[in-house]
Amino acid sequence: AETRTELRFAWAWRPADSAWIVFNRTDLERERRIAALRLEETLRWVNNTHANWQWRKDQQLGLQLGLRRVLGTFDEQRLRGTSVLLGADYRLDLPWQAFGRALDLGLHGARLESREAGVVRHGLGFDVGITPAANVWLSVGYNIVGFDDADFSASRHTSRGPYIAVRIKADQDTFKDLRLDSLRAPR
Repeated sequence: AETRTELRFAWAWRPADSAWIVFNRTDLERERRIAALRLEETLRWVNNTHANWQWRKDQQLGLQLGLRRVLGTFDEQRLRGTSVLLGADYRLDLPWQAFGRALDLGLHGARLESREAGVVRHGLGFDVGITPAANVWLSVGYNIVGFDDADFSASRHTSRGPYIAVRIKADQDTFKDLRLDSLRAPR
C-alpha cells in the first residue's frame, strides 16, 4: 500500500515602485509505502526563494536560496539530510536587436551542498535570450559545469551542456479577449 500527501504554498512580493521582486514556494511531501512487510516513509520539505533586483532598466541581478530537509525511515533505520542551494544570475539587455527583437545576455552560477553527505556540486553557464513576442522569452544557453537535482532544477537549468528555455508570462489580462465559444468544437 502506498500513500502520498503534498502541500504547496507560494507567494510573491511585487510592489510597483520597487526595483525588487521576490517569489517564494514551499513544498511539503509525505510518502508512506508498505511492501513485503517493510515500512518506508519519507517526509520532504523544499523551499525556494527567488529575488530579482533591477537597478537599471537594462541590467538585473537574480538571487536564489533553496533549502531541502528530508527525513526517511526504512524499516528501523532513520535517515536525515539537509541540502542548501545558492544561485545567482546577471542579465544585461544588449544594445542591438535581432530581427527587430530585443536581445539579452545572461551569466548564472549555483552551488548545491548536501550537508550531512559532505557533497558539493557547482553549476556555471551563460545564455542569450530574445523576446520574439510580448510576454514571451526564449533563450539558448550552455552550462560549462552542472548538476541534476529534481527539487531545484525546475526553477533554473542546472544540467551540464546546452539547453533551450522558453518562458511565457500569463496573468489575468492574457486571455481576457478569448471567448469560450472558440474552445468548443463546431456542431
